[in-house]
Amino acid sequence: MAALAATPALADEPEAAASPAKKSIPSLLRPSTRPYTLLIGIGPAIGINARPCYGGYFYWGELWQARPSVYGLGCGGAVKLSQEFLAHLDGSATGPALGLLLSQELPSAGGFGLTVAPKFTWDLQLLPGLGLYLSPSLAFGYHRLALRGYPVVHAADVQAGLALKLTLHERWLVWLQPAHFEFIATPGFFIPRYNLLLGLGAAF
Repeated sequence: MAALAATPALADEPEAAASPAKKSIPSLLRPSTRPYTLLIGIGPAIGINARPCYGGYFYWGELWQARPSVYGLGCGGAVKLSQEFLAHLDGSATGPALGLLLSQELPSAGGFGLTVAPKFTWDLQLLPGLGLYLSPSLAFGYHRLALRGYPVVHAADVQAGLALKLTLHERWLVWLQPAHFEFIATPGFFIPRYNLLLGLGAAF
């Protein structure tokens, strides 16, 4: 009888042991279980070069060093708005995901840019029970750049980097992209730059 009486208490021990850890994380910060994510972000794309512009790179015979930088982001820099849709392959909110990245930009030299790129992301949950993720990613697609006074450029666009995502109420997200690099290239045209984006999102 004593053994039988002890059995329920023993069965409850794992749940009791786990409950303090669960209670230590507010419900506001619990992870999502929804596999689809929509992200919207905004921020600067900063041209990477030791010189103010692209001295040594020619654009249809003219040195880019003569082009002004309107926003102070360097030659090739831009103010960028991005939209991203991701679908996780295992039906959860973590692990590998495939999606589509769209972005629009106002270049430093004036004009308008557009990027369309398939994207691969891996969302890594940093702590059990907490909706905080480290997300390395890689995207490869098409970039259209229309600079004021120049013909339209059609180029390849490669992007790679890391983002931090925090889930709120198991559905909403805030995210920061602190380490992200982009390379826009054609046979006679090359822009390397660093993208710093901050945004909001939703899981569904």
